[in-house]
Amino acid sequence: MSKARKRPKPQRQTIRARAGTLSPGETLDGEAGEEIEPRRSVKTVTIEIPIAITDVEASGPVHLDVNLSRKDASVIEKIFVGLREEHQTLSNGHHVDRRVDVLRWLVDAVAEQLST
Repeated sequence: MSKARKRPKPQRQTIRARAGTLSPGETLDGEAGEEIEPRRSVKTVTIEIPIAITDVEASGPVHLDVNLSRKDASVIEKIFVGLREEHQTLSNGHHVDRRVDVLRWLVDAVAEQLST
């Protein structure tokens, strides 16, 4: 009976939190050579959204049921991962931890902009 061969443990690498935010050799905590968990890179985008300037109110709660194309679902996934990586929260204090929270977060962000 042959012995099972153990695979060598993969070595961790130090990575940048965001492109261009750290100098070469610097880690997230500022110490060279410190091991950290790899992190996806995150960037921000700016969009313009047309908003009605008249007073428009919903008559009650709204339920949305949406089927997305693969392309659109990929965009939602990218936003979802980015919001989670940045530890974003909703206006009610809950963390973004489900894909439906992407829409809630976007609505919260627009509502905040409208109140200023």
